[in-house]
Amino acid sequence: MSSLTLQMQNVNVKRVAAEAALLFALGAALGFVFLPGTAKADPQTSTGSCSTPIDDLGAFVNDINGITGAAGAGASGKYGSLSGCLNAESMQGQIDKLSADKRKQLAGELLTALGDPALMNDAGAQTRANALGMLTGLAKKGLASGDDYYFNALMEAANNEKDPNLRRQAALNLDSLTGSMNAAQKKAVDGLTSAYMPKDPPYDTIFGKDTFSDGDWENVAKQNGATVKKIGPGRSLEITYKVKPDDPTGKLKPVTFHIKVMDEASGGFQDLRVFNDMNNADIPMESYSYHSQYGRALRESMENAPKSSGLDKVFLLGSCKGKVFRARAARLYPNAQFISTIDSEYFYDMSRSQFTFMKSFANRESWDQIRRRMNSTSGLLHEDNYIFPDDRRQLSYLDTDGDGIPDRYDPIFNYGLKDAPKVANDFTPREPVAGPCALSGDRVSFAVNVADGMLGYSTAISGIEGKWVPDGWGDYDKNGPAFTFTKGKNANGDDVWFVKGNPAYSHLDDNGIVAAALHDMTMQYRTSQHSGPATTDDKLDALAQAAQEFEAWDGYGDWDNFQKKYGVDGHDFSFWDLTSKIDHEDGVTPDTLKWMNDQLHAAPGGTN
Repeated sequence: MSSLTLQMQNVNVKRVAAEAALLFALGAALGFVFLPGTAKADPQTSTGSCSTPIDDLGAFVNDINGITGAAGAGASGKYGSLSGCLNAESMQGQIDKLSADKRKQLAGELLTALGDPALMNDAGAQTRANALGMLTGLAKKGLASGDDYYFNALMEAANNEKDPNLRRQAALNLDSLTGSMNAAQKKAVDGLTSAYMPKDPPYDTIFGKDTFSDGDWENVAKQNGATVKKIGPGRSLEITYKVKPDDPTGKLKPVTFHIKVMDEASGGFQDLRVFNDMNNADIPMESYSYHSQYGRALRESMENAPKSSGLDKVFLLGSCKGKVFRARAARLYPNAQFISTIDSEYFYDMSRSQFTFMKSFANRESWDQIRRRMNSTSGLLHEDNYIFPDDRRQLSYLDTDGDGIPDRYDPIFNYGLKDAPKVANDFTPREPVAGPCALSGDRVSFAVNVADGMLGYSTAISGIEGKWVPDGWGDYDKNGPAFTFTKGKNANGDDVWFVKGNPAYSHLDDNGIVAAALHDMTMQYRTSQHSGPATTDDKLDALAQAAQEFEAWDGYGDWDNFQKKYGVDGHDFSFWDLTSKIDHEDGVTPDTLKWMNDQLHAAPGGTN
């Protein structure tokens, strides 16, 4: 019999010798340009079957500059603007204008550039990342026309790539083009992407390579035949759960899970340290199953998280809308397999879902089998609420390079991004510490995803959630809003707004930038629903949405300065009076807006 220890925070799992463990947390341009007519450089040798020699380096660079507009910020070196800041959308527009012969020539030459030994270092990483992005743009056009060469070229780039970030990027870029591929090509791509969206839990880690009151934990454990022992203060428990696999062959032996349910967050999030055991090989499975606090709950846990040692453990982000934590958690622990919730997570489901996981793990089920079990036989109140490690929906929330653009929409991996300072309670524009291409966009993607989730709770306006895709940083504009919006289609073909941050506000800390996103996204959506200028209700709703976030995130110290920037008709709303009118479950409601209007009308010189 195998024996597993599961630690749940307010859940933890320990691995002892040949035993496995599980941890659940319930708790609590000016680039360098070669001029035409210069002497030819030495031919750049072809690096593979799809690559072609670069016989004229100057002509190649001029072709590249024609696509980029020679506007690669800070570009210099052998390949000109290919080392600079590329805009994937405008680049695609220029690629689409090229002839078929020119596209194929450039694709082959880009493959050769990708194999240039001079670029196989940190200094050349961004040039190679941009070359891969440009090759993908050429392949997008070429595959759509039915030319299999481009599939082979991208596969060659992926298979030859040694940089783990660029190999992953190449696999995801291929995955984004499967709509133009045949069945055999899709199967080949699936073989690449399965390394990043694995089909099975890491059973070698869990079982070893030699073996084939919140959450109602105590009662659910007993209902499943487990024994329960109370430990320490609060709701901390030790649970022993024996599972007999559903295996008529008898090859799979019974498994005993040793589970620790640790109450670490019910007293507050400041001291919560969910990731402390991520480098503990004795604990291959962990979970956080408690409040998300609209995306605030794991702030200190992430700030104090130990550096990854590369373990491939399982971690469940089991709070409400755990998807908002996914990008930051995955960058901290890129080898871990994360599961996250999509929408609200009922306390009823928190413990029941994890007992279902344990039954599935004992059966050595694939993620697809586990997904089907969760949606049919688990008895959960909320079905299809989990994004598993093999689910491509995760790419809409992952931002592996931290540029503010989700992996689903980002064909170019960016290196060396600079973090802006985190400044509290200052909503005045500032000069950014770097240009848009060199500035970390983590706070853009985080703010837009968190604001999207929070707006989904509001009953003052309907249909607002799911309409937003983070799009990194836009141009610096000291007189512009914190966020700007462009209409487009998401990966499913739905109408959305792509949201760019204004680098003038890149200094805002999480509290401030999420509040600004809530304000601007609310204004964008509400004003799109009617003609004419913004109404008083539009402005009041936008202000109240930010107040709700400040109240939930202990950001009341930001309120006065936020209201100075975004206030309505000069009225000074009391923070505590306003937030008392915002419902915990239904967010900003029509009654909230009615109360705010009453305050405006009652004030001297108020709106009538």
